[in-house]
Amino acid sequence: MASEQWLVASALSFSYDGKIVLQDISFAIEQGAFFGITGTNGSGKSTLLKGILGLKKPSSGKILINSDIKKHGFGYLAQKTPIHKYFPASVSEVVMSGLLLKKGINPFFNTGDRNFAQEKMALLGIEHLSKRRFGELSGGQQQRTLLARALCVSDKTLVLDEPTLNLDESSQARLFDIIKQLHKKGTTIIIVSHNVDYIKENASDILRL
Repeated sequence: MASEQWLVASALSFSYDGKIVLQDISFAIEQGAFFGITGTNGSGKSTLLKGILGLKKPSSGKILINSDIKKHGFGYLAQKTPIHKYFPASVSEVVMSGLLLKKGINPFFNTGDRNFAQEKMALLGIEHLSKRRFGELSGGQQQRTLLARALCVSDKTLVLDEPTLNLDESSQARLFDIIKQLHKKGTTIIIVSHNVDYIKENASDILRL
């Protein structure tokens, strides 16, 4: 159950080249929430997520983030895969790359790191694919791999931008179910999705842009 404010946005506005794309948006997200963001194409959903992640500075307003998030960070699954499909890395290597930010000046993985990554792969049902090359996977398997990587960055708070985009119905259903189960285990979910029915069914709070 939500217990404290995780993130508070006050009078947020964003613009590109002087053109306003979002104006005067305010909301709060509590720890443990399933926060759904919906809206038409071009309504600024992805821009808002970039603002939450600190990748886009608001033209006005502010975002206050809980100290626990600052400590653990966000696990982020982008709308577009940030790894080229022909990148010569195995599934386990892609997943473990999510741990690099925590390693600091020590880039080497230890047994604890490997066990942690293995746990996330098992949670996403891809442990049997650990030695497969990322580019050989189906779209759904790639998304589950990238979600496991996001969980290695942080399993406290996940920010998901259209995570099922371009997946077939079966892969969409499986990934949506995994996200729901992660929330039940205590992960705070912030998700943009065109699947309004899924958002209405699962979200504790909904922001429509």
